[in-house]
Amino acid sequence: MSGSFTTRKAHCPTCGTELSGASPVEVRDALPDPGDLSVCLYCAELLEFNMDLTLSVLSANTIAALPADTRQALLRTQHFIRFVNADKPRRGRPDS
Repeated sequence: MSGSFTTRKAHCPTCGTELSGASPVEVRDALPDPGDLSVCLYCAELLEFNMDLTLSVLSANTIAALPADTRQALLRTQHFIRFVNADKPRRGRPDS
């Protein structure tokens, strides 16, 4: 993985945290495109970039349909984020 970069500001649809950066996994310095996958660094939700580069939660069906190596990489990342954040206060949606 190479360095991170600033993206268009979007909010995690699960925890509401403003997300304004990303780190490419496979392609050096690649900005996200619609359909690219992501994981929220705050709540570990599995996400997908929409056409306008806002974020949507990945459905269970979409996750199941991913290639096995992609699915496993996302789930490992999700598990790692949850482990790192385990003793931090949980963030909630701003409207909750």
